[in-house]
Amino acid sequence: MTVFQAIVALSKASWHVLRRYPRLCWFPVLALATVIALFITIGPLLSSHDPEPEVPWLALFVVGMLAHLVQTFFAVGLTNEALKALRGEIPSVTGGIDAAVCRLPAIVTFAGITGPVGFVLGVMASSSRLGMRLVRSLLGTAWSLLTYLAIPVMVQERRGGIPSLKRSGELFRRTWGETAMSEVGVRVLAAHVTILMIVVAIILVELFGESAFTLFLVFALVAGVIAVINSLEAIYRAALYVFAAEGVVPEPFGGPELEDIWQVK
Repeated sequence: MTVFQAIVALSKASWHVLRRYPRLCWFPVLALATVIALFITIGPLLSSHDPEPEVPWLALFVVGMLAHLVQTFFAVGLTNEALKALRGEIPSVTGGIDAAVCRLPAIVTFAGITGPVGFVLGVMASSSRLGMRLVRSLLGTAWSLLTYLAIPVMVQERRGGIPSLKRSGELFRRTWGETAMSEVGVRVLAAHVTILMIVVAIILVELFGESAFTLFLVFALVAGVIAVINSLEAIYRAALYVFAAEGVVPEPFGGPELEDIWQVK
């Protein structure tokens, strides 16, 4: 099985779970809505009235940290319910939010570590120096892989933010191939979907013109795509955690079609 075939097979398995429990998509939607409300509320308070302002690094850092905290909160809720779905239980939005609230101290600690790291990596990515961007790409990929299973660990093993990061690194050494495949798969899927969204957006503008209705349709399309991609990734991440921590391949990720993907390290 080639890498592309494996990505397609894993995406199909994740889609099977999402199609059965579409309510999982509400978590990314709620996260997006909360982040937008956050920017609308706090953004003007942090803006500068200087006619020639410098880059507001402090304001960007504060808003970025809060947005990352919100995204982590809903990611914990989504992961909690994705793990339920893989166990054959019925997930719910309220159940996921309750689980995230119970793990709020761990979420704050986790976001307090990963948020600044992500901010620094983002600043490095904006550099005009090619070498800096290459270093950022290498460091960002390594960080993403090492922390990939931290949220499932936080949810299932009820660990704090720092212990979850350490445990994620341990599990990564067992499943480095599957984790890297997931990272590649999500990026490939996102790239193809982005191109498709651009084409659809152009078609909508041609059909309805540059109106508020068109803007609403495009925003709804983007929100829906973000919700589906994030949900698919969370489902596969939950399945990978179950395999790494328990040595069990959850349904529907098992079967002859996917048996070559799961390898014990």
